[in-house]
Amino acid sequence: YLINGRTKKRDIKGFLVPFLGKVKMLCAVEVRSEPLSEKAENILHGALELNFKAIMCNSLEEAILACLKNAAGPCRILICGSLYL
Repeated sequence: YLINGRTKKRDIKGFLVPFLGKVKMLCAVEVRSEPLSEKAENILHGALELNFKAIMCNSLEEAILACLKNAAGPCRILICGSLYL
């Protein structure tokens, strides 16, 4: 599972390509503490264009819970993107 939030003007698809086939689901989140945060919708659209199973979440906590619910048990979650996340 991958949770991704980032600052604007970064290559979303370029960052996500190495994760293709390696994650079960991607959760896109906005980094609320970062004024230049990328919108979660943009991350979601980039992920969907690459054929990831992806959802948008309103917070990091919601994204973690979504991963756990989807996995229905223990799972590995990589949280990455911006250091502000």
